[in-house]
Parts: sequence; C-alpha cells; structure tokens
Amino acid sequence: MSKRVAAIKALKENGVAVFYATGREGRMFIGDGSFSEEPKPVTDELRFHIRGLPSEKLTHFIRLDDARLWKRPLPAEDAAQHLSFIRKKEKWQFYFRGSVRQIPEEDFNTLSRMASVQP
Repeated sequence: MSKRVAAIKALKENGVAVFYATGREGRMFIGDGSFSEEPKPVTDELRFHIRGLPSEKLTHFIRLDDARLWKRPLPAEDAAQHLSFIRKKEKWQFYFRGSVRQIPEEDFNTLSRMASVQP
C-alpha cells in the first residue's frame, strides 16, 4: 500500500481484514484474514521482487497472520445492501474506491456471516 492511503493509520496491531476484488466476474468480497502488526515500510529485499505498476509505487506492506479465500465469492452489490457504512445504497460502488477502507466491526461480522451461509 502507499503511505498516502488515508486508512493506513487505521491498520493497527491485531486487526482483521476482508478482501474485495474486481474483475470479469464482477465486484466481489473474496475472503478474510488477520494481522498482528501495523504496516511497515517496504524493505529493499521485498522491493527486489516487486514488478510493474501500480505495485512499484507501494511504500508499505502488512504481513498477514492468516488469510482465507471463501469457497464462493460474495457479490458486493448484494452484500452492500446490508452494510451500515454504505448510506446511499444505490451508489454502493463508490464506497470501495481506493485500496484500503476501514469498516465498522459490525459490517465485518455481517460479511463473514453472509459468506459462511452461502450454499
């Protein structure tokens, strides 16, 4: 991530994350994970392995303790209707601009619950 990401300060020790991806299949929540350390500057050793844009512009990284891909991605448009931080449900996609966004714990739990009850 870039040090200019506004939410970088919100990534404190012992946090959790939900992963959001876009592509041909649409916009989806695809998994979750946890971390125990705050973001750190990219080291020369890591920089050696980084190729291409936008990755070359990254200044910080966060080491995940665990990460889990859900068996079935959760369509973001469906999930957005149940998330409290999305005030204008018809414009839900604008709430996911940028690489890192802090969401309420209640919404994290909602996404986890929705992912666990999928067929």
